[in-house]
Amino acid sequence: MQLEDCAFATNTVLSILPQPVPPALRDAVTQSRMGPVIPTSLLYIITLGPGAGLSDHQKFMRSWEVELFTALDAVLRLPEGPDYVEGRVTVLVRYLWDKLSEAQRQELGYTDAPRYLGGCDDAALEPLRNDPYVVLHCLLKRLVEAIHQTCAAADCRMNVQDKATPGGLSRCGKCRFVRYCSKECQKAAWTHAERPHKEICDMLTELFTFANMDMRMQEFTQACRERCFPLERADTLAQWAGSELMFHDANSTSLGTLGQPV
Repeated sequence: MQLEDCAFATNTVLSILPQPVPPALRDAVTQSRMGPVIPTSLLYIITLGPGAGLSDHQKFMRSWEVELFTALDAVLRLPEGPDYVEGRVTVLVRYLWDKLSEAQRQELGYTDAPRYLGGCDDAALEPLRNDPYVVLHCLLKRLVEAIHQTCAAADCRMNVQDKATPGGLSRCGKCRFVRYCSKECQKAAWTHAERPHKEICDMLTELFTFANMDMRMQEFTQACRERCFPLERADTLAQWAGSELMFHDANSTSLGTLGQPV
């Protein structure tokens, strides 16, 4: 595969250079050999990018977990990789790792999770699952891809592809996170009887003054702690994000099964 060839070529060049390789030269070699990694970006877009259903990555990678893990693992084990690749590849590898059996992991040379995944076995992950900031980051990270394609008004939920007028959905002018298909929907959502966006908007706005969804989990949680972001607000946002994901999961599943064998 191109990814494996790319990683092999990079390591070969680095191995024949005088050691230790200066950081600037190491970065230049890695960058010059990463041309074939473009398919990784394509893989990310197909499975996790804007417009992708929340189960698309499972469908796309099914039965190819070992082959894809092998190729992506080779990229992440490079001495230095482009930042724009590392984050995307890690998301995919984390999913693939969870799908591998114990026997498959051993065949690939792993008894524990790869170091670039933080050695995240179940025991190590348990404290993280109980951290409100970690939970919030995980939920918002998943939601950010889906929510930008759908009107956030609870009584509308129009998909951007069904929008009658040209152009995408409009961002909320304050939090810049949710989107709407019309000003009418935005006004209706702001004061909705059961789910007013005004409450969530204030919390999102406060959160995004010091954090953003391009941050890695450790950066995000550290920023929340340093700014003393209230735990009750983190919990409220997590509950909201979880309910939004339930809607998008259900919508994605119903659309994904149309015209397809069960």
